[in-house]
Amino acid sequence: MDIPCGNGRLTLELASRGYNMTGVDITEPLMDIGRKRSDEMKLAVDWILSDMRKIDMENKFDAAFCMGGSFGFFDDAGNAAFVSAVARSLKPGGKFIFEAHIAESLLPKLSDRDWFEVDDIIVLDKRHYDLELGRIDSEWTLIRGNKFEKLDSSIRVYSYRELRRLLEDSGLKIFAAYDAKTMEKFEARSSLLFMIAEK
Repeated sequence: MDIPCGNGRLTLELASRGYNMTGVDITEPLMDIGRKRSDEMKLAVDWILSDMRKIDMENKFDAAFCMGGSFGFFDDAGNAAFVSAVARSLKPGGKFIFEAHIAESLLPKLSDRDWFEVDDIIVLDKRHYDLELGRIDSEWTLIRGNKFEKLDSSIRVYSYRELRRLLEDSGLKIFAAYDAKTMEKFEARSSLLFMIAEK
């Protein structure tokens, strides 16, 4: 299960390699893109339009994953509901694989603003770390030619200890933790966390 799957980029890649895939997302236009691509590629994918905190498929999946910075969108109760929903959906011994920025590795190098280019779009990111809530609030400015658009986002930044407790409270145990860039054992100054938890 790819959750949230967005337009199904990873869902389709794994389906093309022979995995039985389910994609879950709440954004219908993105799901429509995934459905169209799976039809074009003649891949059998189960697409489920749902809030990822409310999936109800007990003991169905061998594995689930949450990639691309999609972990931590909700408040603490919402993030706990998401992890619990994933845990319920896994078969005993099933794995939950995800990426997450955590406080120990992200905050020491956090800048208050950044910019980068994606194709013909210039992206400006203005950030603020909320100490009380443990969240990074971002204001995104997207510039294409002489047009621009502003978007906001907020993501919870857990410490490693907080994240471990969140998983354990949902019935998962830590199987392994790696630096997502090097796949070496995760340390406090590693970059992005790549974690595998087991039911």
